Parts: sequence; C-alpha cells; structure tokens
Amino acid sequence: MLGNGVCGIEFCGVENLLVRDVKILDFRTYAFMLTNFKYATLEKIWVDLPNRMHAQNQDGLHFWGPGQFLTIRDCGGKVGDDFMNIGPDEGDFVSDITDVLVDGIFLEDADQAIRILSRGSGLVDRCTIRNMQGTYRSFGFYINCWFVGETVGNFGDIFIENIHLTHSLPNYDYRPPVLFSVGGDIRCLTLKNIRHEYPIDNRVIGEFGLPFEITTPQTIEKYTYPGKKPVIQNLIIDGLTVMENGDSTDLNKLAVFGQVDNMVVRNVLSVKDNQTPRSGNVLKVEKTGHINNLILSDIFSIGNDKVLEGEERVDEVIISNMIGK
Repeated sequence: MLGNGVCGIEFCGVENLLVRDVKILDFRTYAFMLTNFKYATLEKIWVDLPNRMHAQNQDGLHFWGPGQFLTIRDCGGKVGDDFMNIGPDEGDFVSDITDVLVDGIFLEDADQAIRILSRGSGLVDRCTIRNMQGTYRSFGFYINCWFVGETVGNFGDIFIENIHLTHSLPNYDYRPPVLFSVGGDIRCLTLKNIRHEYPIDNRVIGEFGLPFEITTPQTIEKYTYPGKKPVIQNLIIDGLTVMENGDSTDLNKLAVFGQVDNMVVRNVLSVKDNQTPRSGNVLKVEKTGHINNLILSDIFSIGNDKVLEGEERVDEVIISNMIGK
C-alpha cells in the first residue's frame, strides 16, 4: 500500500531488480509500483482489465524517485488511466529519475499512454522511449508538472521515437484529446518518427507550452501563472507522418502555446485524401506562443491551410525544401 493507492506489486528501496514474464489482472490503483531504486529491469509485463471502470485510476506501471538505470522492454496491455507514469518527485518534490530506456510498448485501448511528470525540482533526464504502438482512447503522452505551483517541473533531455498509436473515441471529456501534451521547463525534447493515420477527430498531435490545468486551449489567454512561466529550450520534431481522410477537420498538427527558444521541424509528410476539405495547419503558433528561432525543412504538405500559421510570433525562421498545395 502506497499512500491511498492499492498496488498489485510494489518494490521500495531496491537495487538490482529483475521482473520478467508477469501478467496482472484487474488491478487497482497501480498494477506495478517501483520507488527508490537503482539498476531495475522489467521485461514482458502485461496488464489487463476484464473489468475496467471509467476514470477510476486503474493505472499500469508507476515509477517514483529517487531512481537510476531503469530498463523496460516488451510490455503492454489495457489500463483505465495511464499505462506508465515516470514521476520522480511526486511524493517528495526533490527526487530524480535518470537514465531510462523504454523499448517496446504495446497498448490495447488504453485510456492514455505515458506520463512523464515533475512537480518540483526533481529531474527527469537521459530518458529514451521508443517503439510504441497499439490503440489508445484520450491522451497519448503528457510531459508536464501536473500540480499547480510556483515550479513547473524539471526536465532534461528526453528522446521519443517510433510512435505509431491509433486512437479510438475519447473516454474523458474534461479536455480535448491529444497525442502529445508538453509543458514545463524542458532542456531538450526530441520527437522522431511519429505516425498519425486516419484520425477520427481533430486532436492536436503535439501541443507545446500549454499548462496541464488548462482544459481548453482557448482559456490560456486569460491564464495567470502562479510562478514563473515555463520555457522549452530546444524542441526537435524529426519525422512526422500524418494521413487524413474525411473524418478529421480543422486539425492543427503542431501547436505552440508558450515560449520555445529553438524549434526544428523536419521530414514531415502531411497529406489528405482526395476530395477531403482543406483545413488545419502543419504548425500554428498561437496568440500566447512565441518561438525565438525556427527551422522548417523538408516539408511535404497537401490539403492543409498553411504550413506555418502565426509567423509574426517567430523572431527568426528558416524554411527550406518545402512543397505545399
């Protein structure tokens, strides 16, 4: 038992941990919990919910700091909230989790995929997540603080690649669905080879700089930060494939709501099927957003309104090798 949460399997204060070939059914609140660890490996852990409830925190794999050298391979399943949560300082505001490799995650209609959360000075750094596929309902990735306060989290270098998730109808209604929601203080975030095929709604693929507590993007213009405004120092999107049919309208693929110092968007294919109405932009800098330096390179866009909307909120922009129709 951790706080008010019920754990199916829990380890606290462990070094040299190996958990392999485990299936956990009908868990509540966390299927697996690990905190205060070093040298931990999880392989082939599957979670399932024959009796899933709505919005009842039937979470999958949770990790609290302090922690270092975490490897997760070939895991997956169905959850009633987030499949994985890496939250280093959720309990104490100061602990770190560093040196993380997640390789091979398979989602089976999960409510949401992965949350990386830092609420105070606790650092998430040198974190790689790759090779993820399957289906989800409302939210893909959250990278944010998740708690209202003067601090906005502490994120170092995070690298996410080869993500191919298909969404179904959202099950949460308190905010619009989204694939990537990113906020907080971030040194460097790289998203590489992201695929978004035939969406059935207009969920944004990547929203950047939106506070987690803002439930609709329209309300940020009236929002007052309790402390400092967060900054994403370096943001790289390298490889984005979006294929739309007539089921999505007014879909902005990438939206910037806050401060981004340096942003690179390259190797993008965003196309709509024939006879599909033109709508949405590849990148939109919202009224509250600002980019110091922006590079757009190797962009192939058919059926979007614009490749870049809100150029007046970008200080310097370089555009090369772009085809737009």
